[in-house]
Amino acid sequence: MKIHLFLIASLLFIFTNANVRIVGGDDVNITQHPYQVSLLYNGLHICGGTIIRPRTILTAAHCTDGFISKELSIRYGSSYINTGGKVINVKEIHQHPNYTKKPIDYDVSVLILKSSINNASTRIANLANNTLKDGTNCIVTGWGTKFEGGPASNSLQKIILPFIPLNICNIYYEGYVKDRFICAGYLREGGKDACQGDSGGPLVVNNTLYGIVSFGNGCAEPRSPGVYTSVLAVKDYINSVSKSKRHYFSLTLHANIMLVLILFNII
Repeated sequence: MKIHLFLIASLLFIFTNANVRIVGGDDVNITQHPYQVSLLYNGLHICGGTIIRPRTILTAAHCTDGFISKELSIRYGSSYINTGGKVINVKEIHQHPNYTKKPIDYDVSVLILKSSINNASTRIANLANNTLKDGTNCIVTGWGTKFEGGPASNSLQKIILPFIPLNICNIYYEGYVKDRFICAGYLREGGKDACQGDSGGPLVVNNTLYGIVSFGNGCAEPRSPGVYTSVLAVKDYINSVSKSKRHYFSLTLHANIMLVLILFNII
């Protein structure tokens, strides 16, 4: 079975500056999904991402694999690809140490930004604390292709997809999908899906992040649901990175305050 990783075509953005969208989606304003960001390589969109802390972005490991932090930045607060909003450079890439390409597994990266996102119109997405029930409607957003290799749209897109249990999903993927993933899509008719350029973006229910766009067998094909990294399955890793960085920032701030107090003979 040929599994199509969305990033392959996403990298064409670097050379073509193509504008593309989710399959079967509708235009949506970023204010309706203010946790969504665009991951940039040398200033151009390659993947989506989600704000989980003011300095922390969640994306897919296949979006960061092979890159160094100085090549990456994020754009937030814009409905449009490669324009508007504000851009912040990435300081650190924390790609899951167990990430593998074949078979794809542990497809998650935590990005630490050089400065905090400071905008009243943005929102931090909560991380999932529970599993989803069969058929639960999930929202996926991004700037991915309208169909595989197809035409483009500048604006952020949104689709609603039903959650599919892993045992059902693996009937169609012949057991390829590991326990660190969840699936969503329309099995019989297809027609709606994430596609190239959507990788790393959010799958949410009630503003809670349950999935990270990872891979699929083509885009929006019948009997080929989209596959998403399960946030619940990799949550311990996400929290371990986020908490260690918060502790580091706290210690740095404390040390700086102590230095000022010493210099001014306050203590």
